[in-house]
Order: sequence, then C-alpha cells, then structure tokens
Amino acid sequence: MTTVTDVLDHASASITVHVSNIDAAIDWYAKVFDKKLLHRGTDTSLAGVSTSFAVFSLAGLKVFLSEADLSGEDCGHRHHPPVLVFMTRQPLADLRRELEGRGALFRDDEVVDGFPVDAHGVRAGRNAEFLWFYDLDGNRMEFCRVLQAS
Repeated sequence: MTTVTDVLDHASASITVHVSNIDAAIDWYAKVFDKKLLHRGTDTSLAGVSTSFAVFSLAGLKVFLSEADLSGEDCGHRHHPPVLVFMTRQPLADLRRELEGRGALFRDDEVVDGFPVDAHGVRAGRNAEFLWFYDLDGNRMEFCRVLQAS
C-alpha cells in the first residue's frame, strides 16, 4: 500500500492562484518576476468544461495560475484563496484512506460539476484526478495526479 510518506517523498509542491484573465496574468507574472512561462494547458471536467492554466516557477515553487470567474462561481465551485497542491504520480485511493485516518477533513458533499467523487473518495476529470482536503481552519490542500492520455 502507498503511504502519505511515500507519496510526499516523490511529490512536488505547488500553489494554485485564481486569476480573472489568463493572458494578462501570464504577461504580468513574466514581467514582474522576470520569469519564463513553464507550461500552459487546459484542465477539462468530465462534462467538457475547460479551465485554462499556466505554470511559473517562483522561488522553487510551481505557481499554477488558474483562470476563474472571480466575481462568483466557475466550473461549479466558489472562488477560494490559494491552494497548496502536491503533484504525484501515485494512485490516490489508498492515500485518501490514510489521510482521513490521520485527521484530514474531506467534504465529499461539495458539488464540483464535472468532477464527481468516486467510490474511493477521489474526484476525476478528463486530465487529472485529485483529492481536496482541509485543515482545522478550512484551508484547502490537494493531491493531484495527471492521468495518462488514452
């Protein structure tokens, strides 16, 4: 069984920041931090709703800029503060059980259009699967695994 320690030893940490205009944000981050864009892509829900994102490396941390409607809801979920994300290649079902046993708080009743919770408590779209969990103060964290193209 894969453990939290195993996953963290091989994961990379990043942070997701919501932005209202991905093109303007890419220009701003590149200019202000004098950094080149590492990657630009699209995350797509099972329903086909796509969210544009871009990645910069700032001070050793990958910063994901995720385009969102900052005035209300986007892709069925509310705008939220930055999220600490751990990118991994490990399957997430065993990790979910261990995290829950260690006190991580999950909100499986949260509706996220196009990213349903499966029988193991893992959400998935077309491009990735993920676990959202919360600390005692409601700060969201995420483990994310990019799915292989079929």
